Amino acid sequence: MPHDIGVVCNCAMCDSFFLTAVGSVDNREYKGREGTRRLEERIEKVQLRYEEAKYTQARCPTCVEACSGKRYSEWLTSDIPAVLSPCSFRTEALASFAIFDPAEPPPVYIDESDGSGKPRWTLLQGVGPKTLELDSSRSNRIYKPTLREAMSQVREGDKKAWEPFRPQQSTDEHRNMVDYINTVVFESNERKALYACLFRHVPLFSCADPTALEQEIETLRMEASMMQIEEMNLSSQELKKRGQEQRAGGGIAMGGARREEVAKCRALEVECDVNAAISHVITK
Repeated sequence: MPHDIGVVCNCAMCDSFFLTAVGSVDNREYKGREGTRRLEERIEKVQLRYEEAKYTQARCPTCVEACSGKRYSEWLTSDIPAVLSPCSFRTEALASFAIFDPAEPPPVYIDESDGSGKPRWTLLQGVGPKTLELDSSRSNRIYKPTLREAMSQVREGDKKAWEPFRPQQSTDEHRNMVDYINTVVFESNERKALYACLFRHVPLFSCADPTALEQEIETLRMEASMMQIEEMNLSSQELKKRGQEQRAGGGIAMGGARREEVAKCRALEVECDVNAAISHVITK
């Protein structure tokens, strides 16, 4: 039977860890040496894909519970919509927990259960713990206290970091926070920089310095706006230069082809003026 394969995610909102399924494998299709080689190649492609992606928006089971006020198993049978949270496959914490060699891509795990009970995730390929202990929610959430030994190098002495997340605010407050962060992410033109900023302040639900977080987000927004303005100005200058060159390159005669060229030049100049106007509005 096919078995799910997954990678470990770290959520920026609640700082929990969970496995997210990224495909499935049927071992019957990979028998013998040739089958083993093909499976290794396939899983390596998965590892490289998530090493390059690094960040994503994923359905974190802990955030789902915090925003719905229900246990994950109860939420599954409800009509409450899911929430997406900013997550990473390569945070500093995960680098210690799941990737002992920084040169190695994220490890891939396989659920060896028969689908009728609690998932049993074991290491399929890569460098990481051989098995992962999950909590009782059946949501693929890793039981956080078991990470203490594996992650002690990056969180030594931080006892609260090992405890499972406990909501301290109302469901509406948690959902509003998630909505705000998602809006910032989806509007951003420099998402990698923004994700890196968010993970400097985990867990965002109980951020130690929310003012500093908002200031960093606003700074990134301003930098992105200035880069957009600069790109528009360069584009406008290039368009204007092309229009002038095309107008100067024609002869005195104004045949049909020449009139078409002139029309194109004027259209380019109009586009330049529009871009300049937009740039002025953004700057103001």
